[in-house]
Amino acid sequence: MQQWQLSMQYQLPLDTVLEIAYSGSKGTRLFSFYNANQAAPSKDPNAPTKKRRPIPAIDNAIFQLRPDGNSEYNGLQVRLEHRFSHGLGMLMTYTYGHSLDNSSSVNLQSRNFSDFRWSAHPEWEHGNSDFDVRHRFVLSYMYELPFGRGKRFATSGVANHVLGGWEVAGIASLISGSWFTILDSNSNFANSDGSQRPDTVANPNGRPCVRGTLFNTCAFVDPPLGSFGNTGKNTVRGPSFKNWDFSVFKNFALPEGTSLQFRAEFFDLLNHTTLSFNNVGTDLASPTFGFPDQARNPREIQFALKFYY
Repeated sequence: MQQWQLSMQYQLPLDTVLEIAYSGSKGTRLFSFYNANQAAPSKDPNAPTKKRRPIPAIDNAIFQLRPDGNSEYNGLQVRLEHRFSHGLGMLMTYTYGHSLDNSSSVNLQSRNFSDFRWSAHPEWEHGNSDFDVRHRFVLSYMYELPFGRGKRFATSGVANHVLGGWEVAGIASLISGSWFTILDSNSNFANSDGSQRPDTVANPNGRPCVRGTLFNTCAFVDPPLGSFGNTGKNTVRGPSFKNWDFSVFKNFALPEGTSLQFRAEFFDLLNHTTLSFNNVGTDLASPTFGFPDQARNPREIQFALKFYY
């Protein structure tokens, strides 16, 4: 693995720092599992598999660990941090990056659910990494409301107990979707024991052609007999992730240096429906092809008391 980074920081007014960085990495000769005895494809559905293997005497797969993997990553990273002062602390980060490889894990199983199409051509699988996220924006903050004793809008007595000691905090996340691979189990068109893929004939990430699907399912068709299909690894983008966690705190000063804090915490405050790709049909032959059947957890609210001593 080779890694490099170049960053620049700027001191801005109001206790704020801006950092802009470029980060890159490259992996070469990474280990992956391959079928060293994979049968060559054939247009003849009756062609004996055994005779098409590199080692015909063994009519079975032979898995081999080979250093044929490669990867590369390039990313722009922006960080804006307001150090805690005047009751406010804030951190905002944004990353625009792209990660590519021909095997995101040793056995290509993570989100591809299959083996290489043809072990003789691992370069066919060079594409978006399983963990490639093109855009990631995160904003976190904490703010002490300016009411109460010693604050900008000073209060005393009953007003101090009611208005003073309040804090709000939150984390907002906007993340583009990761990638998935489309399979085709209609039949073994290649007449081989590799991973079968369909042919891609249109943009799979365009407008869905079937209502309720997450991607353009009409972009895929069965490949010709004797073909592995031209659909590459991770060509379909999954659903994006949008979430806003929000908290409200109320602090009560108690005798002898102790204090009590009431906390109201809202996870996914806006209750935004975020679909999960874990159970979406990614097989062209499946009746659920392209349809989601699972969403991430809905909004959760919890209350708590913390005693500090």
